[in-house]
Amino acid sequence: MKRFVNIAIRDRKITLFVAFLLVIIGLFNYHMAPKQQSPKIELATAMITTVYSGASAEDVEEMVSKKIEEELMTFEEYDEVASYSRPSVSVILFTVKVADDYSKTWDKVRRRMEDLQRELPEGCGRIEVDTDFMATAGIILSLSGNNYSYSEIEKYGDDIKWELSRIHGINKIEIEGKHQEEILIELDYRKMNYLGVSYDEVLSLIKVQNLEIPSGQVFDGHSKINFRAKGFYDDLSDIENIVVAVSEETGIVTRIKDIGVVKLALEDSAYKVKTNLNNSILIVGYFEDGKNIIPIGKEIDNALEKLKHQIPNDIVIGKVLYQPEIVEREVSGFITSLLQGIIFVIIVVFIGMGLRNAIIVSIAIPLSIFMTFSGMRLFEVEIHQISIVALIISLGMLVDNAIVVSDAIQVRLDKGEDRIKACVDGVIEVAVPILTSTATTICTFMPLLLMGGEIGEYLKSLPIIVILALSSSYLVALFLTPTMAFLFFKKSRPKRKKLIFIDKILKYSIDRKSLVLLLLVIIIIGTVKLGGSMGLKFFPFADTDMMYIDVRSELSSDIEKTEELTDEIVKIVIGYDEITDCVAAIGDGLPRFYDTMFPAFPSKDYGQIVVKLDKGLIGKGRKYSNLTALRDDIQRKLNEKISSGTAVVKQLEQGEPIGTPVNIRIVGKDVEGLGEVAKEIKAVLKTIKGTSNVDTDFVSKQYEYISNVDKIKASHMGINNYNIQNEINIALRGRNAGILRMNGEEYDIRLKSNISKVSELKNLAIKSKITDKKHILKDMGKIELASVLPVIKKIDNEYSVNVFSDVLSGSNAVKIQEELMDKVDKSKYSDVRFVLGGESKSIERNFSKIGFIGLAFLLVVYGILLLQFKSFIEPFIILLTVPLSVIGSFLGLYTTGTNLSFTALLGMVSLAGIVVNNAIILIDYINSEIKEGRSKKDACIEAAKKRSRPILLSTTTTVIGLIPLILMGSELFTPMAISLMSGLLVSTLLTLIVIPVIASIVIKEGKIEEKI
Repeated sequence: MKRFVNIAIRDRKITLFVAFLLVIIGLFNYHMAPKQQSPKIELATAMITTVYSGASAEDVEEMVSKKIEEELMTFEEYDEVASYSRPSVSVILFTVKVADDYSKTWDKVRRRMEDLQRELPEGCGRIEVDTDFMATAGIILSLSGNNYSYSEIEKYGDDIKWELSRIHGINKIEIEGKHQEEILIELDYRKMNYLGVSYDEVLSLIKVQNLEIPSGQVFDGHSKINFRAKGFYDDLSDIENIVVAVSEETGIVTRIKDIGVVKLALEDSAYKVKTNLNNSILIVGYFEDGKNIIPIGKEIDNALEKLKHQIPNDIVIGKVLYQPEIVEREVSGFITSLLQGIIFVIIVVFIGMGLRNAIIVSIAIPLSIFMTFSGMRLFEVEIHQISIVALIISLGMLVDNAIVVSDAIQVRLDKGEDRIKACVDGVIEVAVPILTSTATTICTFMPLLLMGGEIGEYLKSLPIIVILALSSSYLVALFLTPTMAFLFFKKSRPKRKKLIFIDKILKYSIDRKSLVLLLLVIIIIGTVKLGGSMGLKFFPFADTDMMYIDVRSELSSDIEKTEELTDEIVKIVIGYDEITDCVAAIGDGLPRFYDTMFPAFPSKDYGQIVVKLDKGLIGKGRKYSNLTALRDDIQRKLNEKISSGTAVVKQLEQGEPIGTPVNIRIVGKDVEGLGEVAKEIKAVLKTIKGTSNVDTDFVSKQYEYISNVDKIKASHMGINNYNIQNEINIALRGRNAGILRMNGEEYDIRLKSNISKVSELKNLAIKSKITDKKHILKDMGKIELASVLPVIKKIDNEYSVNVFSDVLSGSNAVKIQEELMDKVDKSKYSDVRFVLGGESKSIERNFSKIGFIGLAFLLVVYGILLLQFKSFIEPFIILLTVPLSVIGSFLGLYTTGTNLSFTALLGMVSLAGIVVNNAIILIDYINSEIKEGRSKKDACIEAAKKRSRPILLSTTTTVIGLIPLILMGSELFTPMAISLMSGLLVSTLLTLIVIPVIASIVIKEGKIEEKI
């Protein structure tokens, strides 16, 4: 080590050039690094869909879903299986454990599903495995216009799609909400009843008239020329004039136009989009992974600017989601906070050390940060809010090592040592202590690397960057700081003023050790009680410029009613001054526009509205102090005015997606029984103050028409089950009859009847292929109403129903859930099991995990201290600073009215490695003073006096460096900053008193007593 430091100083021009080179490389890596708003969370979930046409939900569950569930639960990677069995379709969400690469797992799932296919009923479709449905959009543009049809808007959308697809860095562009036109052949069922042909036969006639068979070649006397017999339809008249029947008696020809209409119409779609009540489509873009999306966004802006001149002025291009702008704004804000922190820390160093020394020490900050940027590229860490916050947290600690090294060098210079000897020996003297200090700090951030799950992925960059930054600062302190000190340090003249108040307080405390320890125990007990009374909050909501509303109509099969309900909600919401735009999707959710959102399932009774906000009108001094207050007011107004369905206003989540903060899963063997229990639990939950949108996901039985055909009677008529179901299917749903190419476009041809009522369906005539005669459906049986379960939900192969609610601003989800379980008489529900979910589940799982891992790493810290001090007791004394920091953190959170969140707890865990450094310095100096022959009392007092200034300076730089996190006003990072700042301040003050007092107790004159 001594040799390398000597070389760095001797060849200082090379050392300075290397430092300059590291700055340039760091700047380059920062510029090239991918930038995004938040860490990308890849939810490890696959959607497995299987169609089983005509089967009830019960049959789908028993014969399809159950078999797939059981197979998936045998996977080593299995974490959770959720199944939704609906009539004719099984949907299963398979979640696996978090891993670096899921491709092998998904390949294995596909292979196993192919093997399982043969065990499913014969009528089942192919098992489809979709692993891309969780992709998050990078841009969502709405294209809308008043008095424009969907087809007119789509033409402009296609132009925009083509132009944007050419931009490098965009993975794909899709258009959502398109309404394709089709050729609809609608036959009058009454006229069809009198003809001798069935719908199936008409369908075949249309198909066979619309084909071309390669004919071959003919010789024209000179050469062979291809011959084509024209057969494809050219226009609607070709279809209208198809002959479907000829009367044997009169010879009258019946054409399609005689028994129905052929028209160009919009396809039946269960999905449409509206922007501010106007017809709209969405242009959805996905970026390539690992790209810096800010310059890509500028290219998109340029392309859109050109396209605006090619579309009508009253066609509006709206930015529903535009990640490049969001990322640029967020990163700029965080970088500004980082620069503020750097300035604050440098000012504190100047005040504490003097101009010359402060300049040398402060160089460690930018150089360490630039080195960290290069390390980020090496470890593939992107620039986002978590990574920049990690740098802000590191700021105050980056100068600690340089301060210690410069101080050691200055002391030797003041003693008159040779300049190069003072610089080299000063570094060697403190190299091991600052290595220990750096290692202990790094160890307390290591638990985050072992967290696992979505939270571990979300916060993984924080410990990596802290480790990189502290390691960089250590290298800078070892090599660059002594080099700069050799060039610029001088012998100091004035003596530093002693902190007299430390001397007086310590003498008083050491003389009254019992009183100090008693007060410490009282403070610890009080802090524990204080912590128990604090509100718990896992993660705050995302601070974005959008919210969304989930809409459910009372009528599950009528999309027109869902559209009416959605329009009614938009009219209410758009009246708020704080709201700029509303984009509504009817029949399905919008494309996934935030990483923590779970995609919606298509359903005619479902709608989703994205609400865009003007954040400048929300905040302190405004009508709504935060997004939650606005959300609660919108929810209250919707509850008052909406009666034909439900509307739930939601904020976007950060970190691990929880969904509803209060959630109780009820597990049992009887689906309908679970529904009754859920109804009762829901009623109890509604009585608890602070709840909102209390509901259950149990769907009661719904009515549907079922044809109960007398099979014996039908068979006597020469009609089998296939004849009946096939004709009904064509008559009601329609069936594809081919393609019409017209005016350069392709249109699907669909054949159906004009039946719209059950009374008309009863009079549908079914043709027998045996007798060629037709018989009315009602003559073969009855069409009756029957109640059926529309969906059967299972979690891990157990029937499950959830009761859930949101919470109002100022209420605590954990306490609400605890109160609910206290009110529920569990003895009354012996045949079911309650599983706690929501925020309680996430807090219990993650808080306990980080606590356990944190304790494990405290043992590692103890081991590092043991290596340095060769003592069992001294590391134990040093670790006493950890509970002292927790006291400060709890006091800070409580006095500021801040909930104990995951990030606040993370701040406490991180403090452990920071605060022990102060104790390390104290114990080290106490040992030195004892070796010089001082009494234990004098040694403790003298050590505290001598080291109080660097300890206070180090603490101040760290605390000051965290101020930008407070100024940002981030609900995510403010609790962490408060936890760190208050814990560090209180711990430092208590450490200067408590550690010397405890050391004076265990010390015997001349040595520290070892108790093994």
